[in-house]
Amino acid sequence: MRRGQASLEYLFMIAVALVIVFIVVSTMSRSARNVPDNQVIIPWVDPVDIPQYNVSDEYFTYYVYVQPVGSNLYNLTYILTAKKDLHNVKVQAILKCEKQPEYIEPEYLYIVQTYQEVPRGWYVSNYWTPIKEDEFPCQVTFNVWVGS
Repeated sequence: MRRGQASLEYLFMIAVALVIVFIVVSTMSRSARNVPDNQVIIPWVDPVDIPQYNVSDEYFTYYVYVQPVGSNLYNLTYILTAKKDLHNVKVQAILKCEKQPEYIEPEYLYIVQTYQEVPRGWYVSNYWTPIKEDEFPCQVTFNVWVGS
């Protein structure tokens, strides 16, 4: 064995271990960023039993309500209102009905919006989706990420 060869091999093993640690830490931190700061699941709503529902948390007030618009057709409206000034907000709204609405593409039931600034009292998201009576009940899940 040459002089210094063992030291060089140990340094190489340490470098490989550091690269592995870096990969693991970067993967875990990327995964942690995908976990929302808050998740609110609005229970199943329908035009007869539960036509509206609202709930609040530290950041927002969440509203979901059903409005008739025609024969056997309703608008399911879901709104978030900011309770204080916020920065770097990402909102994901997911609509799930007992029966998949036949005339709505699945990607329109999954909405993501990002905002740099959200003033207090501002509507962060205001969506409505036409739903037929036989497609109820429906549920809305809000995932919210709030930056510093």
